[in-house]
Amino acid sequence: MSSLPGALVALLLIWGIGFGATVWLLRRAPSIEFWECAALSWFLGTAIFSLSLWCLSFFLRGVGLQIGVTFAALAIAIWGSAEIRARRHQIHCALPKSRIEVILATVLCVELAVVIYLSLKHRLGWDGLLIWELKARCAYLNGGALPTAYFADASRRFSHPEYPLFLPLNETWLYLWMGECNQYWVKLLFPIFYGAGIILIARAAIDLTGKRWIGLLVATLFIFVPSIHGGAGSALTGYVDVPLGLFYLGTLHYLFTFIRKNSNAALGFFITLNSALPWIKREGVILWAVAGCCGGYAIWKRRGFAHALASFIPGVCVSLGFRLYLHYVHASSPVDFVPVSFHALCSHLGRSATILRELFYEASRMDHWSVFWFITVLGLFCLLARNRVRYAGMLFMFMAVPLVLYCSTYFFSAWPDYIEHIESSLPRLLVQLYPTAWLVIAAAIAPRDRAV
Repeated sequence: MSSLPGALVALLLIWGIGFGATVWLLRRAPSIEFWECAALSWFLGTAIFSLSLWCLSFFLRGVGLQIGVTFAALAIAIWGSAEIRARRHQIHCALPKSRIEVILATVLCVELAVVIYLSLKHRLGWDGLLIWELKARCAYLNGGALPTAYFADASRRFSHPEYPLFLPLNETWLYLWMGECNQYWVKLLFPIFYGAGIILIARAAIDLTGKRWIGLLVATLFIFVPSIHGGAGSALTGYVDVPLGLFYLGTLHYLFTFIRKNSNAALGFFITLNSALPWIKREGVILWAVAGCCGGYAIWKRRGFAHALASFIPGVCVSLGFRLYLHYVHASSPVDFVPVSFHALCSHLGRSATILRELFYEASRMDHWSVFWFITVLGLFCLLARNRVRYAGMLFMFMAVPLVLYCSTYFFSAWPDYIEHIESSLPRLLVQLYPTAWLVIAAAIAPRDRAV
């Protein structure tokens, strides 16, 4: 219990730096929605904090690093608080009004309490322990930065040294404030991601459908799919797939908002959240490219080519900067895949039927997904039947294109049994697209008179 106060301080500092960044992006917005601001503060805070910790660790270590990042976070949070006080009359806090909204909001609160309990009760999963927490532990023992020897150590290849440091450095920050590697309290990160995520899902569904009860409904149902509350890649066991999927959902939500309203704030959130995707996990590069290309086209139509080109710069800097760092520290090459080449692709095209069969089998597994993906496909057909072709096409593209690219990587699998590779990783890849699929369901049940 003595580690809990330190963990809470660390979490507040993460939220505080994100709060300042969120308020800055909303500085010209006519109003600020309280719940949306709170959720975005967490997502932006985790991205900014981990990047700041990584960059400053080149110059500072130990207590110096902790003090430096703390002062920066406090300064940004205090500025955000001052800005909020100056605009307090513009803050809107949406509360449930109808009976159904009150019931759904109450269920959401109960769910969050259960998620907190289950997160602390469950142990960290395989990836959560041997990939992410291991990196956090090594960084903590080295004063807040991963030792360069770790990346080149062939005996640590199982922990994927080439993976981005988004989650490990947030865990390291908690360890620095707790003064020890306490795996129990570090699990507080994951119910907070869940709580911020359901707010973002509800906000996205409300903006898409115009109905608050639909937003609350999809947020309430989010946790009930088996792969989300249990098993590999779940929201409770230290995996990063659910946070990655929530960042992707936020990226798409603010892209849609920008397309509808041409809002500077929505554009800023789209670029910020999209740029964080490559920093969360390797697959984030694919999600960043898909959302970035579509967003770049929308920005080009509304703001011009220069703005569209500039929207790629933060993501390129994050992705390329980390790749250059891995090259500098001579990181071990990943062993899961052979080098991408036309020859390798042609020689493995025979895997196509097996990959499609495994995809269909996984998506239809009742013990993993129940009937969720069947309902999602049905929702797409409902959108088409209701003449909402544009949004059906956009939502389908934002799920199908990443999924095709994900599956195409199995043509280059270096595993002796590539089917085992598919079975071990495909469930987590679907988890990353799961939050976005809820937008399809929300749009499908929206009233007919709503211009989705």
